[in-house]
Amino acid sequence: MEPVGARLGRETFARLRSEPLRLFDVGARGGSAERWRIIEPYVELVGFEPDPEECERLNREAGERERYIPCALGAARARVPFHVAAWPVASSIYPPDPAFIAGFADGDLLRTVETREIETAMLDRICEEHDAWPDLLKLDVEGAELDVLRGGERAAQGALAIDIEVAFAPLRIRAPLSFRRLTPTYMGWASRLPGCAESSGASQSAMSSARC
Repeated sequence: MEPVGARLGRETFARLRSEPLRLFDVGARGGSAERWRIIEPYVELVGFEPDPEECERLNREAGERERYIPCALGAARARVPFHVAAWPVASSIYPPDPAFIAGFADGDLLRTVETREIETAMLDRICEEHDAWPDLLKLDVEGAELDVLRGGERAAQGALAIDIEVAFAPLRIRAPLSFRRLTPTYMGWASRLPGCAESSGASQSAMSSARC
């Protein structure tokens, strides 16, 4: 007789192939991180990337369950400066601190080569408009992670797991040291988890035509 645990695991993964978890990848330049690919057969990926050219490239190369939205997320809907770095991966709405990066051999990669204006949107508002909420949430937006969470508190509270880049050092001007601020935030959320809105598994293609 098959052990109960093995049977439940097999049934769960079989179901996830037809009803995948929804992964929101915020800051999707370069595509999904290697650490997420182990569960690729069981997730539908929705990426948010502010660079329209990179977003177009990602969509050209996307798999069947991947789509990328040319959108920057933040604490509110607003027009903000976007500092394009010499190494595009390091571009951010927060400029690097020249005095801080000067102490690193590769600090020049973070210098701003262009500043353009972009519009940010709130994650919760996008989820509400399309009735699609993340089961998994990944944030890597070069210092603006706390801003994204402030504009997506409901989405974050309903997620099963959050993969987030945090800052321990003042790399960027005016950017919060997110580790210090996120710790009490998560502790507060944890106490309210039983009452959180459930992450929706419906409408698998609801985000396919989403825009900010």
